[in-house]
Amino acid sequence: MIFLLQSVICRLLFFRQSGESRRTQHDIMNNMAIAGILHVDDSEDDRFLFKRAWQRAGINLALVSLCSGEEAIAYLAGNGEYADRSIYPIPCMVFLDLKMNGPSGLDVLEWLRAQPHLQHLVVIIYSSSNQTVDVQKSMRLGANAFVTKPVGNQRWVELLEAVNNSWLRFHEFPWPSNCKAPEVTA
Repeated sequence: MIFLLQSVICRLLFFRQSGESRRTQHDIMNNMAIAGILHVDDSEDDRFLFKRAWQRAGINLALVSLCSGEEAIAYLAGNGEYADRSIYPIPCMVFLDLKMNGPSGLDVLEWLRAQPHLQHLVVIIYSSSNQTVDVQKSMRLGANAFVTKPVGNQRWVELLEAVNNSWLRFHEFPWPSNCKAPEVTA
């Protein structure tokens, strides 16, 4: 019960803080790309820093930010309110916080890799912990990368610029998508 209440509060705070209604988020997703990036973190502060850095990094894909592993699984499965894929498309990439209340980032990763239609997703696990056991387990479960959670806004921007300049610019996605960053012309 407490976890459910925390999830509801988290979602209300995110949409109030971001100033976006579900309708506005839907419009952004439809106008920017077929798919976007899914960010999952139970820390309100880290979601705020991620979104702010996302904007500063200039990534031209929609950002969906969720606050629990349970909500991430519902989104990725297309369950409940996330059933309409024209509004809630499968993302190009998933950023998962390792340690969350309820299902952890590793729980979500393990579930995700067991879904045949989601095995292709790029998944980046991040944590304030850089313990070898966490890195090894993340990679064994199928993470594409494990990064230490950035400290400070500029470090978040640097991480997201690196993701944009590598995964979103050079990575070949195995399905028709609008996931690639636009080429920079000189």
